[in-house]
Amino acid sequence: MPFALSTQQEFLADLRPAEGLEGPEYRDITAIIYTSGTTGPSKGVITPWAAMLNMWSWAPAETFGVGEGLYGAFPSFHVSGKSVFNGVVVRGGKLVYREKFSATQFWDDVRRTNCVSAGLVGPMTALLWAQPARDDDADNPLRNVLLGPMIPEMEAFEKRFDLRVGTCYGMTEIGASFCVGFESKPWQTCGKERTDYPWHEVRLVDDNDEEVPMGEVGELMLRTPEPWALNVGYYKMPEKTAEAWRNGWFHTGDAFRRDADGWYYFVDRMKDSIRRRGENISSFEVENFVIEHPLVADCAAIGVPAQFGEDEVMIACVVTDPEKFSARKLIEWLEPRMPKFMLPRYVDVMDDLPRNQTSMRVLKFELRTRGVTDTTWDRDA
Repeated sequence: MPFALSTQQEFLADLRPAEGLEGPEYRDITAIIYTSGTTGPSKGVITPWAAMLNMWSWAPAETFGVGEGLYGAFPSFHVSGKSVFNGVVVRGGKLVYREKFSATQFWDDVRRTNCVSAGLVGPMTALLWAQPARDDDADNPLRNVLLGPMIPEMEAFEKRFDLRVGTCYGMTEIGASFCVGFESKPWQTCGKERTDYPWHEVRLVDDNDEEVPMGEVGELMLRTPEPWALNVGYYKMPEKTAEAWRNGWFHTGDAFRRDADGWYYFVDRMKDSIRRRGENISSFEVENFVIEHPLVADCAAIGVPAQFGEDEVMIACVVTDPEKFSARKLIEWLEPRMPKFMLPRYVDVMDDLPRNQTSMRVLKFELRTRGVTDTTWDRDA
């Protein structure tokens, strides 16, 4: 069913409340939710009800009120799809549900169903921004959007569509640990530490789980004093569970840094980091530089093997006008804007990037497997 709008009245008109049932309790398992599989095989995350509440409980109170519509274009087997449903159940809202996101139909859906809020992920936001501007872009009922990560054009996005944006960092295993509401914030941030349920305790650490100094990059690990508020392991993967939960903390595999004002910045997946000539390079930061080019609609940065060990930087791009785009001119445009050691050697233009269909995240392991091809432009050639 590509599009379904339902209200409590439509669902419950001929039903009567069940009586004498017990549960579910916060400690009961609600689902096994599979990870996106962007860096390797998916893992089944054993998720209690308390952990599901964790994911959307950060949303500001003004996101939507009783009876107001929340638009969610996430599959129901994905943590985002389950959490938006949980959010409207807890707050008494109305969920407008589309199983597969469509950038061309998004605004028609929102206008037809009069939704006041929507949930998006970063690639969806970029696709909406890339649509041709229309005179009636701001003529829509949305007051706000909750999304992550933000895109460089976030402030212009808010003005173009006349709405406010809130963001968070979250993952299936831990819920949302950093967030920021509709106030002013740098577009690069994931937010600040939450001060509400489930009261995450977070650290950025080195390879030995020792905390790194402020401003330096470290892996995010966390725990919480609230029982059952995080995952309870990976289904039939005891080794992976033990590896993630070592030293009593859950290790996310994500690298962050924190500034003096308490803002947290996602740097990269630990497995996606690029090592070039002794320098550690964030693929996420490379992508942020490249995506600012006016002809680049989307991109992904990966490391490909260098001749004498370590990596060379390669970017795969989706461009808005292939006839006007030039890989050489892109590099010339990037040279004064980014550190020299980050500058890509290889540029590959693709019709689309390989994506996980649940969250639209890029499957970088497929790009690494593909590697340098006959169509790849080489800066050193």
